[in-house]
Amino acid sequence: RKYKKSDKYGLIDYTGNKITEPEFDSIQSLKNRPGELLVKKSGKYGVINGEDLSTIIPFEYDDLQEISQDFLLCYIARKKNKEGILDHNGEVVIPIQYDAIYPNIKEGLFVCEQDEKYIIALNGKLINRLENTKIKQLTEDLSVYSLRKNKHDVLFLTDNDGCVVFPYSATEIFLTQNDNEICLEFHGKYLLIDYD
Repeated sequence: RKYKKSDKYGLIDYTGNKITEPEFDSIQSLKNRPGELLVKKSGKYGVINGEDLSTIIPFEYDDLQEISQDFLLCYIARKKNKEGILDHNGEVVIPIQYDAIYPNIKEGLFVCEQDEKYIIALNGKLINRLENTKIKQLTEDLSVYSLRKNKHDVLFLTDNDGCVVFPYSATEIFLTQNDNEICLEFHGKYLLIDYD
């Protein structure tokens, strides 16, 4: 449990005895890692063991975002305006070199953006181009490619070479009756994009 004193947080046990002095900027329990805490200290994020206070992930990140669903448990880490993926022990899975990372938690994959180009990260493997999985040609310059995941297809909007041009995956991608709009369906939710 945490307590607050002078805009800082510390830890106490269930009987109210102090475990730490108020030295943290913030303390947050992790959903799927009982006993572990996401903490911010001196403006940097890390993860500690709430029992013995040992450091699991060092305090060197500008931000850590917990990603957890089913088998997927990791962090999007931000450092010096770049993002990457850490596993639950703090090991780098995807290097911290991307401008942004877009998680698709349902599918257990990420789309990494660097210099306005996108790369798919699946199980720690980077996929620069989707090959031999073209489903349809949407426009002269845009296609729909698929990636087989969990016994179904995840669709991506790509250029004609199979390079992803939009950071989100979809369950369906189609042109609308308005010639310059593409509709992406995400499990019953829709997004319209203007491709002109």
